[in-house]
Amino acid sequence: MLSLTASLFFPYYITLACTLIAVVAAVIQKKTRKAVFCSASNLFAMGIMVYGAVVSSIYQNIRGILYSLVFLAALIVLFYGKTIMTRSLFDRMMDVACFASVLCMPVAAIQMFWFPWATVDGRPPSTFSNANYYGMMIEFVVIISMYRIFTNPNVKMRKWYVGVILVNLIGLYMSMSMSSCMTLFLTMLIYLMIKGKKKSATVLFVLIAFVAFALLSGQIFPRMDTTTDIFRVRIDVWSTALRGIADHALFGMGPGAYELVWPFYGGYPTVHAHNLFLDTLLNFGVIGGCAVFFYMLTQLKMLMKRFQDNVCKNRNILVLVMFAAVLIHGCTDVTSFWIQTGMLFFLVYTSTGIQNRAHTLAQRRRGMKLHRTETWTAGEQTGQPQEDAKPKADIYDRKIR
Repeated sequence: MLSLTASLFFPYYITLACTLIAVVAAVIQKKTRKAVFCSASNLFAMGIMVYGAVVSSIYQNIRGILYSLVFLAALIVLFYGKTIMTRSLFDRMMDVACFASVLCMPVAAIQMFWFPWATVDGRPPSTFSNANYYGMMIEFVVIISMYRIFTNPNVKMRKWYVGVILVNLIGLYMSMSMSSCMTLFLTMLIYLMIKGKKKSATVLFVLIAFVAFALLSGQIFPRMDTTTDIFRVRIDVWSTALRGIADHALFGMGPGAYELVWPFYGGYPTVHAHNLFLDTLLNFGVIGGCAVFFYMLTQLKMLMKRFQDNVCKNRNILVLVMFAAVLIHGCTDVTSFWIQTGMLFFLVYTSTGIQNRAHTLAQRRRGMKLHRTETWTAGEQTGQPQEDAKPKADIYDRKIR
């Protein structure tokens, strides 16, 4: 799991290789295999990807078949991760993500200043397929860094996380992703408000207002002068997607369907609908879209249950803010439907499998309930507290002796 986390910040084919290794690890072990494949909830989620592959094959959507199979593998890794996850392993994974992300900024700088042919319109992709994926990874890493600032008792390490945030903000500026910039500031504000850090949230809000004014002036963000053209392109893409949805409303055409419909309708040529909600309907139709929506509701209900029972509160906040980032960014782009960005979200989501009393992997395996990985342990059902259930103040507020 640690190697897989690090691989997310290398080219995507390395991530794919590590994902397949993790799938093999999940399948060859009897306990984890049963935990992954004997849960009705898990099978339902994997069935959505199988549905996408079947629909894609009907329309000879080869890219859609590949996307479906890759995300089927990613889901298996997610359920495997939930099965073996412990608090210490999860925090180490988040640290790996933070520090691996720092390496991406120098790569982006080299591309931008020394190898401009590797950029698109001067926007460096770093180790990712394009600059928008890099922007979303930065969103996730900054949120994770904020989580570690509030949960790591080591004062020196907190300074490192601040450094990670600053380095990634430089990378965000170089990526020139306006959607990522907007999403990041909003999710940081949401995180601080949920944590009850009113003063910090106020300072951040003032900073957002200042940055927004500077952006609108066109003096800081280099793409502001093209905003009108970008918005016009978005309208064209959305109109084309809506026409495709109207003609394939029931079942969709499989993942990556926009590439099939834009030549037919004469729309703007791109790889997706630049809107997560429209893209989901275009790919999976009403039937598949309702299945995705239903599954998301069940997971949110489970997350709220963990909040109510005070189980891993800090990690629940992290998952909730990451989910908010996906939805906000999804209004203008579909960067979450990619192996690197999607897998990082899945790895964060594995924290929902952490049990109250499992401090080590050995304890987790001894207490594993193979047929109920989506439900609560005995300790969780009784609402017994764990490290996050102590006073409302978090580790950041405690005195370090």
